[in-house]
Amino acid sequence: MITVYHVPRRLFHDVPHFDDRKLISFVNENKTKYILVAKVLTTDLENAFELTNSIDRHWSENDQVVAFGEQLRSTSVGDIMFDGTDTYIVATCGFKKL
Repeated sequence: MITVYHVPRRLFHDVPHFDDRKLISFVNENKTKYILVAKVLTTDLENAFELTNSIDRHWSENDQVVAFGEQLRSTSVGDIMFDGTDTYIVATCGFKKL
């Protein structure tokens, strides 16, 4: 299972999207502010990312997802995924281990 945490809306526009070093620094400075949004029944980060993005319908309706909260947005750069052992940042391209 992968647990997904989103950057709070008030900080979303501050996420550095194109510099992984700044992105990691941003996450480390703000990780206590992140919000639990989902538990996804998969062990694959790419699959969890896809399942927490709205494609044909809102992602919270996906069978493999248990969503938490209201007004949920799709998972994006700067969000965090935890696989039970390691924590990963959604980077501009792929994932970066914290």
